[in-house]
Amino acid sequence: MKKAFIIIGAFAILLSAYLVIAKRPVALEVETAVIEKGDIVVAVDAMGTVVSSGEYAAAAPSAGIVDEVYVKNGQTVRKGDVLFSLRSTDLDIQIEEALGEYMAVKDRAGTSEVFSGSTGSLSMIDKKTKAALALAQNSGYDYEDFNNLVSQLRLNPDALENTLPVNSFTAADVSVAASGMDADTIELSTAQKKLNTLEKKKEDLKVKSRIAGKVLSCGIKAGDGIVAGAGAMVIGDDKHVSIDAYVFEREMGKISIGQKAQVTHPSDPGLYTTGQINEINSMIEPFASEQGMINAGRVNIEMPAHFTAVPGQSVDVALITNETKSVPVLSLDAFTSDDEVFILQGGKVHKRKVKTGLRDDFFAEITEGLALGDEVVIAPPKELRDGMEVVAID
Repeated sequence: MKKAFIIIGAFAILLSAYLVIAKRPVALEVETAVIEKGDIVVAVDAMGTVVSSGEYAAAAPSAGIVDEVYVKNGQTVRKGDVLFSLRSTDLDIQIEEALGEYMAVKDRAGTSEVFSGSTGSLSMIDKKTKAALALAQNSGYDYEDFNNLVSQLRLNPDALENTLPVNSFTAADVSVAASGMDADTIELSTAQKKLNTLEKKKEDLKVKSRIAGKVLSCGIKAGDGIVAGAGAMVIGDDKHVSIDAYVFEREMGKISIGQKAQVTHPSDPGLYTTGQINEINSMIEPFASEQGMINAGRVNIEMPAHFTAVPGQSVDVALITNETKSVPVLSLDAFTSDDEVFILQGGKVHKRKVKTGLRDDFFAEITEGLALGDEVVIAPPKELRDGMEVVAID
């Protein structure tokens, strides 16, 4: 009998222990990572083609008429020498008109403006009005709003602060134009800027040699019509290959000569070689990509001598716009929508706000809130809460 009581008592103890354990919440399993040093690289992705620096076709940047050919077969050229130039009738007309506008404004600026009849000299408020309107046209502000504002200023010059449209331009903008600047000076500057822009477009129609070498063949002469992208002559230099990379139009503003570029090797996409941008063609042209026709600009990347590839092969290119090396980094998957993370300490997680610096597609630089060696939850589950017990898994 006594033995039966002992057995029953032991069973009760085991049952109680089981019930206690069963009621205890199971610790949540989470994936973690340790804060370590790494590199952050911000880049613009581009599609690239291997081209021969030893033999490349100098192409027309846009459609037009060959205006002049500056070289002949067998001639030695230096990098940057003008090979040929194009003529655009439409562009010539625009330049002629812009020059006429500039000269007219310049002539007016050299004489004192006087109204005929009883109005006398140009009034100060009319000068302010003219200056404000000129600034509106020159700065990109909304013309209609600015015009309405200036009309009110003509009636009540003291009502400047009360007449400004919301989210448009500031009192300082109008004050500079309407009280401190001469209208003719602003108009002259506007005309000069327009003329300079058109002259720059004309300068871009001069095709320059990308390399030093010889003219191997020349297939154009003055007066020939030519389409955009058509090869006009072949320049030879057999030192090494380079990369022509085509960049989305919206990304062109991030690119500059001298930036580094990481280029994958055609035979092994896991390997890359670092080159340097040595030419940017600002002319935006349609380009046939895997995604269809896109508007793209072209950049040429100079590659080191040890980079070997066959002209015509395709490569992936990362044009580096910013980078930082050997800094504490953390996977972007660790961050909540509020830029907070869960740090694991003593079997429990604690929510912590952190500050970040540079980010790429995968990692963020940690500048404050975490230290090297801290263990952080990756891809935190929705049910994870501050102070919860967790189990870290590999």
